[in-house]
Amino acid sequence: MISDKTPTVLAISGSLRSLSFTEKMLDSLLEGMGDVEVHKFYPHKMKIGPCTSCWSCWQGKNKGECVQKDDFQSIYDVYKKCDYFIIAAPVYVFGFPATVKNVIDRFFVNMESSQILMDNGITNHPQRFTPKAKGVLVSSCGFPDMENFALMSEHFKKFMMHIGLTWAGEILIPSAGAANIPHLLDDNIEVVRKSAYDGSFQVAACILHIGL
Repeated sequence: MISDKTPTVLAISGSLRSLSFTEKMLDSLLEGMGDVEVHKFYPHKMKIGPCTSCWSCWQGKNKGECVQKDDFQSIYDVYKKCDYFIIAAPVYVFGFPATVKNVIDRFFVNMESSQILMDNGITNHPQRFTPKAKGVLVSSCGFPDMENFALMSEHFKKFMMHIGLTWAGEILIPSAGAANIPHLLDDNIEVVRKSAYDGSFQVAACILHIGL
């Protein structure tokens, strides 16, 4: 039976710059997905405290809830029902910007305290909510070398694996400084848009490593 439900997209826009190239990539991808319900969040514009490792969400009356009543809850509410989870962030010193990493850390609340072995033999915590969602990483980097995405790419894959989402690919564009010369990147932006032409991320498995 085919569902007529409009897919829900949780999109984290992690560039701290206004009119950023990374967000242009994200918007092109979202446009290519067609009829979807998009919830886009800007962590650097939100009040989201760091995980304090207080373990209150693991025990007592606050079990399953974070004691911090801040803007993370709005992200978490969308996460519980999303069909796609997209993080778009530029490389900051070989990893995620601090505000995006902060959001990732707050998913500690989604973990239960017990430990289990996954099918691949890796130890994990059971997850409170695991939507049947696909995860996609979108990133840009000033350097021309693809190696600069390595840590962020692996981090995202591991995050997806442990929260139980399906890693659906990545769109990585180096030499992003060339965004200041728009005609050099216009064709690549069109490739990003077409990569999600039907929302299934089946074109090139959404693994787009675009160089100039």
